[in-house]
Amino acid sequence: MVRFEQPRVSRSRPALQHAMRWVGGAALALGLVACGPSRRDAVIRAARSADVEWRSRAEPGSLERSLQACLDLSAEYPKEPRVHWRLARIYTTMGDVDDVDDAAAVRLYGTAREYGLQCLMLEPSFEGVVLSKGGRVTPMAAEQITEQNKECLVWTVIAWSRWVHVRGSAGVGLDHEVLAVLGARAAELGGNWGSGRGHYAHGLALSLPPLVLDPDLAGAEAAFARALEAAPGRLTTKVDLALYVYRPLKRFDEADAILQEVISTTLSDDDPDELEDRHAQARARAALGAPPMEEPGDPTGVPTQ
Repeated sequence: MVRFEQPRVSRSRPALQHAMRWVGGAALALGLVACGPSRRDAVIRAARSADVEWRSRAEPGSLERSLQACLDLSAEYPKEPRVHWRLARIYTTMGDVDDVDDAAAVRLYGTAREYGLQCLMLEPSFEGVVLSKGGRVTPMAAEQITEQNKECLVWTVIAWSRWVHVRGSAGVGLDHEVLAVLGARAAELGGNWGSGRGHYAHGLALSLPPLVLDPDLAGAEAAFARALEAAPGRLTTKVDLALYVYRPLKRFDEADAILQEVISTTLSDDDPDELEDRHAQARARAALGAPPMEEPGDPTGVPTQ
């Protein structure tokens, strides 16, 4: 066996510094040879096909192909956060854009939420606090999340908020306190990630609790405003601001003005959020009582709202 030994050096400072630079460089070189490309790099490369399909999600079948590619990745890399948050994103989007009943929406958002939480549980400090509390996510657990897991956190908050909203207040009262803390953490760690996704998640977390639970609508308005500063053309944020903040506050003229603006927006061919923006326009039309637009077909393979 070859033994790596530190070379002998003199006591003079220049010689010592030279030797330490040599040892450090040699150790780094040996580490690179031994480790080669990291496992995560392999995951990133493997996820490219899923990401290509995701970027084309407005096209027929692309969302399903992106989902299948990520499910295949999950089977191969069951403990990779980059796979988990992608699955949370896809299932959340399917719950947003598919014309499904409440039971199916609960299932889709619930699946997205579970993938997001599994992603966060890969962070040892978060997992430790959750397990110490009998499997419950608490505000203390939220404090353990780091910037490294901002993607997991942001999509967990979005999925969880949607899930709570579809289910209603029954049986989920305790979720709201945790969601508010998680949403604030998402804004803190990843507010501008994904063109304001963290601020958007915070807005949802604050606005979606039922009115009987006294949601922080002023805080939600501020969070949505920050999200729109980062992505002024994202129609879903505008519709959520109108429906979840302005209408509950009885600011109906402002809500209707935003919804009319969304309806009148012409989507460009290079709109990266075309699928979600089309759905946002359908929601705006429904909220204003306008007849739905005829669409050539649904890119997800099922009727849309």
